[in-house]
Amino acid sequence: MDSLQEAFSSAYPLLRVVFYSQDVLRNNHGQKKMLTGKIAPFVNPEPAYRFVDISKDKTVSEVETAFTELGLRAQILRKSGTAWIETILTRYLTLEVQNHEAEILSKSLSGLPAS
Repeated sequence: MDSLQEAFSSAYPLLRVVFYSQDVLRNNHGQKKMLTGKIAPFVNPEPAYRFVDISKDKTVSEVETAFTELGLRAQILRKSGTAWIETILTRYLTLEVQNHEAEILSKSLSGLPAS
């Protein structure tokens, strides 16, 4: 799972993909239960190879749905200063736009001029 997340972060350094148990269990503090380590037990056992397209023109919603079809509950987060925020209200934006918006916000919060 780590290599999958690293590949995603390499393409979109200000976005993060996290995986949760399929039923998105919440602990006593209302937090989602994240998956770590090997993902094989959680992947849909179809015999054919499947790929998730994370090209820049794909929306957050499309990518999250593609992971769900593989049996993985995924959520894409966007960096905001030092925090990672959910993209629930901006799921219709492409990965490229999400990453760019995070860059603008990060520069704004740090006092650097936005590009």
